Amino acid sequence: MHSGFISRLTGALALPLLFALGACEQTSSIGQSVIDEQIDIIIDSAFTVSGNSVRNDNVQSRTLTQLLGDIEIEGYGSVRSYFVSQFMPAANIQTDGVTSIDSLHLIMRVPTGDYIGDSIAPMGLTVYELERDLPYPIYTNTELNDYYNTNAPVGSRIYTMANFRLDSVSSTESATYRELKVPLDLSIGKRLYDAYVANPSAFSDPATFTSQIFKGLAVQNSFGSGRLTRIGQSTLRMYYTRKFYSEKLERDSIQHLSGNYFGVTPEVITNNQLTYIPNATITDMVANGAAVIASPAAYEVKMRFPAPEILASYNSNKAQFQLVNSLSMRLPVSALDNNAGIEPPKYILMVLSKDKDKFFADNSLPDNIHSFYATYDSTNQCYDFIDLRDYIIELTEKESVAEEDYTFTLTPVTVTMTTNGSGYYQTTVVGSVTPEVSNASAAQFLFDKAKIILSYSKQSLKY
Repeated sequence: MHSGFISRLTGALALPLLFALGACEQTSSIGQSVIDEQIDIIIDSAFTVSGNSVRNDNVQSRTLTQLLGDIEIEGYGSVRSYFVSQFMPAANIQTDGVTSIDSLHLIMRVPTGDYIGDSIAPMGLTVYELERDLPYPIYTNTELNDYYNTNAPVGSRIYTMANFRLDSVSSTESATYRELKVPLDLSIGKRLYDAYVANPSAFSDPATFTSQIFKGLAVQNSFGSGRLTRIGQSTLRMYYTRKFYSEKLERDSIQHLSGNYFGVTPEVITNNQLTYIPNATITDMVANGAAVIASPAAYEVKMRFPAPEILASYNSNKAQFQLVNSLSMRLPVSALDNNAGIEPPKYILMVLSKDKDKFFADNSLPDNIHSFYATYDSTNQCYDFIDLRDYIIELTEKESVAEEDYTFTLTPVTVTMTTNGSGYYQTTVVGSVTPEVSNASAAQFLFDKAKIILSYSKQSLKY
């Protein structure tokens, strides 16, 4: 008898459980007199998980959230980040009666409180214009120093998380975000305006605009440390003067106007350029075999899932009919002690290691066969993967199972949800899963406390 828990059902009582095994609708007294049915439901949890940390600094950002700053966190390490970004024309530029382009500002919207570290530490930023097309694909460690001239900045500013509060558009909006405005070289604004007047069609296609008109900006931390700021949205706002004839006043009038004519959108490239240096606490843990996961662009975990052992359990004393009922896994974690409230990643992706790069390159979604995602359960301090059934069923159908079939990578990700339908028929589904490159997180997997539960049924027919 198998070491797992066995529940046995016999005879007619077993019939409702056989719906997945085929149609068994004939229940004549003659048939029941010659066939005795027995179903064993086996629940096995005698499985172990193992894994180790792997540095993960070569990450495709694939996010619109831009990370800027420099911070060192006890128990975690240091992170420095700047970003590069292309821009997409967002609206038709006003040209009727325009007499002058007065200024151009980079507007960075920061959701209220969306930063890590010291809110009042003064920090500086410097903006440079890109001189070359950004490479694609682009990664968090792509070397970009020769893509812009560090001796020719086009804008700069000193800021804290408090001193740009009045930049908010309105008192209502100021409750949800702040606007960090950086004046840019006026020549850029004039050049963009003149290019639009000369060829408006070039502003309707992202590829044409970024390659021929404006290649984008790099925004670097110029001095100071102690804070990482998450920028939710970046736009270019053009201020201009317009002269027009007022019918009401019966004379020429002047207007001073502005428009957010360019924005960072999914159609163009934006990338956080990250440098993470773990502190001695983490490097010692990793060296001693601890399975540490951390972001942004820090550590992921390569995990051996016990598929061979699960298959051995399933195939032991195989019956005429057999069915996997469920397979789940709980992975407990321990948060790392730190002085900045760094917590375990909100989401992790579990994907076959051989498929990980393709998963992100193709903008894939978890299929619950080769890839899965889980949300951090702060109450129980764990990640639950509750539906691994289709994965193990696929393996039962293979002639042989190789190591690549049960070697997974656990990596921090950002999950966005999409709402479909409306009203009563409204559903929320996963819209995207991308590498976590805009938030700091860290945790240690406690694989010795992991719990895998396999449930399967065996049916025997006795004549």
